[in-house]
Amino acid sequence: MSASREYNIGLIGYGTSSRTYHIPLINSCPGLRIHSVVQRAPAPQGLLVEKEQEAHVAIDYPGIKHYQHTSELLADENVDLVVLATPTFTHYELAKQAIEANKHGMWHSDQKRAIVVRRNQWL
Repeated sequence: MSASREYNIGLIGYGTSSRTYHIPLINSCPGLRIHSVVQRAPAPQGLLVEKEQEAHVAIDYPGIKHYQHTSELLADENVDLVVLATPTFTHYELAKQAIEANKHGMWHSDQKRAIVVRRNQWL
């Protein structure tokens, strides 16, 4: 990946780690842009969210695409790289789907190591 262009990141999962670590880190890196997020919960109706209601990407980041299904994000040709922010036990199946969709990818394994894939090439 060349540093001269902007890469669109698709984030799968919108829990505490996404809001606390993944999004701020990606936003701090020149050349990377959060393009879309998979969050299973539907977007709330209206702009105001009840105080007790869970955080939602459509409210927190209105300029970011929201998908409810991983398949929608993986089908988006504008997504260059997929970051998994889901429980570790889900990573194998989600990573396999990202690889099959010919996306770059990044996630961590049970051994606390980062795994990076460059369009079907393990790095």
